[in-house]
Amino acid sequence: MKRKLLKKKELDLISMVSPDATINIVEKFAITEKFRVSLPENVEDLIKCQNQNCITNAKEPVKSVFKREKTGSRNNYR
Repeated sequence: MKRKLLKKKELDLISMVSPDATINIVEKFAITEKFRVSLPENVEDLIKCQNQNCITNAKEPVKSVFKREKTGSRNNYR
């Protein structure tokens, strides 16, 4: 990406899709920083619940909050 610094929410999304991704920061055609993304403990309002009947999928002012667990993730809406 050209002239783009990734925000935390964007890095969280990348980590959900590709947990082993490496991000390179390039300035003046040289890599100045390199780091791996990490899965956050909580992901707020970034992904949808797979349960069709979940309140976060309705037209309610409720945000989905997924909490990382050993077996996957769990939606703890707010």
